[in-house]
Amino acid sequence: MTISTNVTRRSFLKTAGACAGVAAGSGVLASAAPLAEAADAAQATGDVREVLCACTGNCDNDMCPVWVTVKDGEAVNIRRFYYDDDRNEIHHQQHNCLRCYDNLERMYSDQRIKTPLRRTGERGSGQFEAISWDEAIKEICDNFKRIADEWGPESIYFFYSSGFNNDKTVQYSRRLCNYMHATANGANLDINGQFTLPQRVGKTKYVMRGDDYRRMRSAKNVFLWGTNPAESMMVSYHNITKAQENGATIVCIDPIYTLTAQHADKWIPVRPGSDGLLAMAMLQIIMRDGKIDETYLREKTVAPFLVKASDGHFLRKSDLGQAQAGADDDAILVMEGGAPVEADASKVAALEGSFTVEGHEVTTAYSLLRERIDAIDLDDAAEKTDVSLADIEWLAATYADGPSWMQPGFGVDHYANGYTFYEVLIAMAAATGNMTKEGAGITITDSEIDALCFHLEDLPRDDDGNDVTEVPGKIYEIWKNKGIPGMYEHPVKALYPIGANIVHNTTERGKTIEMLRDLEFVVTQDFEMTETCMWADIVLPACFHFEREMIGVNGSDYLRYTERAIDPQFESKNDIDIWNLIAEGMGLGEHFGYSLDDLFRIGLDNDEARQFGITLDALKENRVMFANPDPIYKLGEKPFATATGRIEFYQEDLKPQADWHQPDWDWRHETLPYWEPPREAWPENELFKKYPIVFLSPHNRWRVHSMHSHVPTTLELYPEPVVQMNPDDAASRGIAEGDTVRIFNDRGYVVVKAVMDSGVRPGACVMNHGWDWDQMIEGHYQDLTDNYCKDYACNNNYFDVLCEIEKA
Repeated sequence: MTISTNVTRRSFLKTAGACAGVAAGSGVLASAAPLAEAADAAQATGDVREVLCACTGNCDNDMCPVWVTVKDGEAVNIRRFYYDDDRNEIHHQQHNCLRCYDNLERMYSDQRIKTPLRRTGERGSGQFEAISWDEAIKEICDNFKRIADEWGPESIYFFYSSGFNNDKTVQYSRRLCNYMHATANGANLDINGQFTLPQRVGKTKYVMRGDDYRRMRSAKNVFLWGTNPAESMMVSYHNITKAQENGATIVCIDPIYTLTAQHADKWIPVRPGSDGLLAMAMLQIIMRDGKIDETYLREKTVAPFLVKASDGHFLRKSDLGQAQAGADDDAILVMEGGAPVEADASKVAALEGSFTVEGHEVTTAYSLLRERIDAIDLDDAAEKTDVSLADIEWLAATYADGPSWMQPGFGVDHYANGYTFYEVLIAMAAATGNMTKEGAGITITDSEIDALCFHLEDLPRDDDGNDVTEVPGKIYEIWKNKGIPGMYEHPVKALYPIGANIVHNTTERGKTIEMLRDLEFVVTQDFEMTETCMWADIVLPACFHFEREMIGVNGSDYLRYTERAIDPQFESKNDIDIWNLIAEGMGLGEHFGYSLDDLFRIGLDNDEARQFGITLDALKENRVMFANPDPIYKLGEKPFATATGRIEFYQEDLKPQADWHQPDWDWRHETLPYWEPPREAWPENELFKKYPIVFLSPHNRWRVHSMHSHVPTTLELYPEPVVQMNPDDAASRGIAEGDTVRIFNDRGYVVVKAVMDSGVRPGACVMNHGWDWDQMIEGHYQDLTDNYCKDYACNNNYFDVLCEIEKA
């Protein structure tokens, strides 16, 4: 049997449209109306049951619970889940959004992978034949063993992405990677803020995303910066509206007049990529006007710490011969009353000044920060950000008049200079005390509340195994150069993407395809035929999340036991069983063979779960159990999880995200916040003369990355990708509403229709992220993007892109 997926774009869409009309009994459900009718019919006959499942969209509030109606073994309807205990509604953070309600269409989609597949044509041709599981596992293991013998097991790369971020059982596959001595790759999507915040504030149970989102309700001011939560974070957007109802001023800073901007009290249309400069200007004004919180700076931050001019490290007692370096009593020193004293023993340490202490030239960290911030010119900042000085003054005064909550999103994240923005933001929050006061905080994009009673990280590991996580932004370079000397010595010879559509979601798509075409072996594991699967040698069909049991952890104070609505369709298997089969084939069976229930029991075998009376049996019986020992987390209530226990806007021992011995790494410059223009998307770039449009590809309400891209109901509402253009930019190019246009630069192009949108600032265009390869007329928007990575934070910088647009 030969299966071809080598179809044209238009024929694919026609086929998808035809499938949408098939009756529900065939397994393809097209819209909400048939689903509702089927559910009503089921209720009428009484032959029906409701199953608690979860939407694993990896969006704002991961794994939202939902009721699925099942009739005669077929899921026929989705109904919203309500938490019904007597706790305050602030704990009930999860609801069901538009993406959740299309899950039945995804589960019964014609895109499902029904059986293991083996490539028959050229890689990328989409030509496959159906094979048995035994054949697939043998071929995978034979290739893995051959490559391990020839190149070393580390040349086999497991690749993870957002398709699995919210299912904790993915740790089981990392254990397989470890026992194989293979290399694990974590996806560096939207990473600038998620990496920078823990660096400066410390990584705790919440700080990967920031403070507890629910505390925003007490804010006087809420700054939504480079984020559109009204569309991309619908589930938790109610916290913002609650703050507004409570009297908060909502400020939206964004180049695009989004739905969020429409509901804000103030919209600031900043120039794309200049956000860090705007934040620096705000902080300079706050410092200039004496709006800083000196007590907070002294007690909660490194502001009074003395920094040595010689090496950039903090002055310690060992520098003065009063302690042994590295000993517990080797305290950091501050200046008080003209003499150095231990920081934790000081009462009113000097915040500013330079001093000579026993031959050491030192300056307070706060003075160094002021020097860096004061170096910018406010008039120049107003010109470059395209925000008037009056508006910058208003922003600074409003933020300082807190408590103010800052929620930056991925809009500011997607530039090569994105991490510098977050560093300035952290410094501004530290200087004003708006990091930990009630109603103040920083949350990067979403709430990320975790019920902290389920752990699989402690599964036994092979101590000799490879636990290195490579930087995916560098995987092309590692492949191209057959390794990176100094750390990444092993070439990339085999790739195993697990729930990861890397062709679609990685910048500069052409490079990813170039690598995939050359690799010795590629195996993918997914429930639907993604573009990455098209480039595989073996494709493994995983079951849909309604076809397996899960324990929901993310997004709520509750653990949820989510059941299997229907048996796995076709020949699909749950991921745990797939990894067990590979482990057995690799000769590692004695270390594996766990069932889902085994892993659930191990994950719940901890004191945190026991204090709530949570066992697997209890969770199965109750379905939902309150499970957070610290339900409203307040960042800074305890010492910060940094080396100093304080907010480190100055960091003496700064490390890049991954150390490949960067030749141009200047850690002294990186110790403090700074701003530099985007690498590409900037008017002063020489390339701007040729490509004067900044290309933006934000998230929208219908998709998460490439997931949900082929849902028939959604396509009725939003049938094809378009580019939104400012009418003035369009008119100067002879482009009218509905014209087919070509967006291009030196890396590639994409052809779509144009729509006029005055909410898009001149000099920018917007094409929503998430459209699949077959849905664009020609090309692909990821062909426009640049795979460049910074030395410090290696990110996919989707917006740091220049282009031109012409009528096609």
